[in-house]
Amino acid sequence: MIFGRPFGVAIFDNLHLKGFALLLAIGLWTVVPDPSVLHIVPGVPVQLDSLPAELALTDPVVVTLDVSVRGSVLRTRDLSPGELSPRIDLFDMFEGDNSVLLTPDMINVPFGVTVESIDPPQVTIQLERRVRRDLSVNVVVEGSPHTDYQISDKLVEPATVPVSGPASRMEDLDGIAAEKVGVTGRQESLVRMVRVIPEDPTLRLEGAGEVQVTVAIEERPINFQLQDLEVTVINATTRVVVNPAVIGAVLQGPPSVLANLTPENFIVTIDVVGLAPRAADYRLEPLIRLDPAELTSRVQVLAITPQSRLDVHIFPGR
Repeated sequence: MIFGRPFGVAIFDNLHLKGFALLLAIGLWTVVPDPSVLHIVPGVPVQLDSLPAELALTDPVVVTLDVSVRGSVLRTRDLSPGELSPRIDLFDMFEGDNSVLLTPDMINVPFGVTVESIDPPQVTIQLERRVRRDLSVNVVVEGSPHTDYQISDKLVEPATVPVSGPASRMEDLDGIAAEKVGVTGRQESLVRMVRVIPEDPTLRLEGAGEVQVTVAIEERPINFQLQDLEVTVINATTRVVVNPAVIGAVLQGPPSVLANLTPENFIVTIDVVGLAPRAADYRLEPLIRLDPAELTSRVQVLAITPQSRLDVHIFPGR
């Protein structure tokens, strides 16, 4: 092995490799930009904190900012609008228009990045007196039940909920929306908890955010005629003759209920209390009661056949 080679000789070893390395370094120098660049982040939202309890936003603040930052490419290229969002403290603000100057120290940037400018440089926040009212909950029933069924009732509990918001908005409101309830193709009632959803972002729920909705679904009623209903005379003190003594009735109700009715379910009476005997017939309308009494809420008597008033003759003496 030979030591102590002259420096002037060693510098020329592998000359072609050294020349390539020099050209590569020069090329990289020409394409790599300045490590400090200006980068604009659009759509930066404004966050509001500590709104006084007695005040409300007149309108939702939807201002977004264009924030110009300076720093290395690696630090600035992946910045998201949410990272730079400035927070505005509303605690000391008053009713009316409040102008807020946006400064670089309100923008949260990573180390090595500085804020160059904010556009727009200030925002105006309108506040007004907060008003609280109980508003009725509007629940929309979407769709239709099965063809042979119908919606008979809709109940919302509680029917109203406490809501607060700016006075100018609250005075025109008569209700607040909730989630829709679907009944497409249903053959039975449903009970569901749904969320109350203020469509106006300036409104605030002051109580529970859910209500219970009951949608009553029952069979679609049909008409049905029943014959052979015997008429009974009550409170008679002498002989009484009723013509006709057997009648029919046109009924309306759910098919499943009507199909099981018989004449025994009907009590048909003519009350002659206080009526004196006379030569001419009385024209009286019979009273029809259903047995059991629960049928009354499900079956309706539409008409009496062959006539609505019966001929009633009261004879003198017993």
